[in-house]
Amino acid sequence: MYRAAVLDAMQGAEMKLLRVFITRVAAGAKGSSAQAVNDLETVAVGSYDDTILTQIDQLAYEAHSRDIKLIVAMHDRYALGCWDTDAYVAKYNLPVTGCVNGVPDSSTFYTNSNAVADAIRQSSEAHFELPISKVWCSLASAFRKYTSDAIFSFEIENEAMGHMDQVAPFWWCGRANTIRSVLGSYGIQISTGGGTDFPTSTQSQFFT
Repeated sequence: MYRAAVLDAMQGAEMKLLRVFITRVAAGAKGSSAQAVNDLETVAVGSYDDTILTQIDQLAYEAHSRDIKLIVAMHDRYALGCWDTDAYVAKYNLPVTGCVNGVPDSSTFYTNSNAVADAIRQSSEAHFELPISKVWCSLASAFRKYTSDAIFSFEIENEAMGHMDQVAPFWWCGRANTIRSVLGSYGIQISTGGGTDFPTSTQSQFFT
């Protein structure tokens, strides 16, 4: 289905939220009319291709006109050597399974001090800091007065630490603090990205 038809159907069903990922998408993915788009950090960590942010900006505009808000997932746990292999796999030599022989153990991404620094450093090298800044500036240009009406929340990562030990239980909180420091108090929520099951999605630290 074309995007406008999907959005129209969502509006007709009185659906209010649409979840999207900042990630690489193949042309025609899942039988859609999607155009191919690169990941935000396609070549290397800290090297950015803003194309996907421009597309999210346009989608936010189209969704907002139908009273639909976006939930924007900043990263996908399964891009760490599972369904996809992003720039962090190469930089931190993360294991790759292609999701053929299970989901890889990506503990290094969450525990290595340099990997953590990539996620929280308030500079152009940060993994989440810069994308959030870029997304915010891009969307704010179109929704300067209404951004919280267009964006419901930014998710830290889709199913972070999914299918592995919870090696860094407060990793989410560190990322949330970083994102909040960038967003300020504009009414946009910060969410975890959920877990693989109910217990991992409802950990106590997620609600403090």
